[in-house]
Amino acid sequence: MILEELCCYYAEIVKIHADEIPSFFQSRASVYAEIVLSKKGEAVAINPLYKTVKGGNIPISLLVPEKIKRTSGIAPNFLCDNAMYLLGIEIGKSTSLSMDRFSSSAQLHQSVLYGIKDEGATAVKSFFKSWNPAEIRDLFRGCDMAVLLELKANMVFRLENDLCYLHERPKIQTAWREYKQKEQETACAMQSLVSGKSLPVTRVHSNLTGLTGGPATGTALVSFNADSLDSYGKSQGFNAPIGIKESFAYTAALNYLLTEPDHHLRIQELTVLFFAISSKDEENKSKIKKIKWLLQNAMSGREIFKADKEICQTKIFMLGLKARSARAEICFFHIAEVEALIINNMSFTEDCSLCGEYFWLGIGDLLGRIYKNERFSPAVASRFYQSVLFGENLPYSVFQMALLQFKKPYPAGSEQQKTEHCCIAVIKAYFIRSKKYKGETEKEVTGMLNVENKNAGYLLGRMFACLEKVQKESAPEINTGIKERYFSSACSTPARVFPTLLRLCGYHIHKAKYGDYLDRIIEELFQSVDAFPTFLNAESQGYFAIGYYQQRHELYQKKNA
Repeated sequence: MILEELCCYYAEIVKIHADEIPSFFQSRASVYAEIVLSKKGEAVAINPLYKTVKGGNIPISLLVPEKIKRTSGIAPNFLCDNAMYLLGIEIGKSTSLSMDRFSSSAQLHQSVLYGIKDEGATAVKSFFKSWNPAEIRDLFRGCDMAVLLELKANMVFRLENDLCYLHERPKIQTAWREYKQKEQETACAMQSLVSGKSLPVTRVHSNLTGLTGGPATGTALVSFNADSLDSYGKSQGFNAPIGIKESFAYTAALNYLLTEPDHHLRIQELTVLFFAISSKDEENKSKIKKIKWLLQNAMSGREIFKADKEICQTKIFMLGLKARSARAEICFFHIAEVEALIINNMSFTEDCSLCGEYFWLGIGDLLGRIYKNERFSPAVASRFYQSVLFGENLPYSVFQMALLQFKKPYPAGSEQQKTEHCCIAVIKAYFIRSKKYKGETEKEVTGMLNVENKNAGYLLGRMFACLEKVQKESAPEINTGIKERYFSSACSTPARVFPTLLRLCGYHIHKAKYGDYLDRIIEELFQSVDAFPTFLNAESQGYFAIGYYQQRHELYQKKNA
């Protein structure tokens, strides 16, 4: 389904962006230099095509003849390759190996251009027949040879005094298409998993470039590069047959989305691609920019309540990818109208609301506060982002970490308050969404203090907040109170802690300013608890934390009143 939608998207964008999107038998490549040839095939100069900036060298991007994916062995590319194949030289390698690569490249160019009557084709064939690698140092014109050789940078050919590159000449392009079509005719034909038709299938799928965290050589979405992945005698791409044109189409579509800033977002190591299919280019660009703005707001914690009616009805395709070594892992694929994403974002904001406040940070900041110095995986960020946009349940691991973080003692201050608020907001949202996932309604957990909630953990959390208030009013000079000393153990093993806390409270409650009021609340809560539990599980501890937070907020509200 994913590949099918990407193929459909490619079919639309290639009509609109014919000059930007590679057509069949083409690739987009980063090119660092040009080799200038005379009409006789002599190398006249090697000119730089890159710009040197403070951060490094920036090459130009060109549409070139389709480049193959190199795995091992010798595999030349046509009219766009590195110095090993086009010039027969390489740093730190044997001359014989470089010349073997050069010879294979010469053979490919002779085969493709055989019988072609074109000045450029004749010059290239003559170049491969007469080139001597020893002449290389005399050709560089303002171009750093080390850059080209160390980076294994791509180079292209241009005929002297010609404005276009050789691979852009019409007759050479025709020769390349005919050569590739003959190759395709000899390819193994199988039933494609994308279209269901019997098609020549690809053996090795092309790489995606620009995926966050991936290697410079690119990452493969479909890959079978180990013997353990062979099945029923079939290896590599024949395990999951996909047509050559279909493989090209989905790869070209993904690479286009990865290079277009308006079509992707990055969250940690997760890359979120999105697109909407439309026959009108300007209309589609306008929609995509607005959609990206909405998604950025959802990611950064800003509400996305407003959007044009037309945008709301737009169907959007969202694909989450993450690089794992040389492979791309699909984290999610979602198809929905933009209106549904807006509603889900509003729902999440409501689920996180506490004590009348709708404050919450962006996804990265929110997880950063919950995990503090602990590193959270891209899978967590991906799953959390899905829960916000798609209305799904929150990851249990985030709930656990929020609970653990809330139980830790921190010095008082605004940063502690923000961290506590974030943790409780996530714990509350987790409970509400867990019930929604089961088709139920969460009645016990609300935004404000719920005196009707008889959950044991919730009641004990409220009681702990009252005990803490008693201590602060009776002994305001104490720096380390019961919150720092006893909260974690009271939350997990109440039977061991609460008898001691109640006994201490009896000594101090008469000193508290609102001692009588607090005493009545503690007595009511004590009567609702049959017995102090020996142990509270994670869910009950979550209710404990919410009860504590809401009761504490309520107590200070009453005091201010």
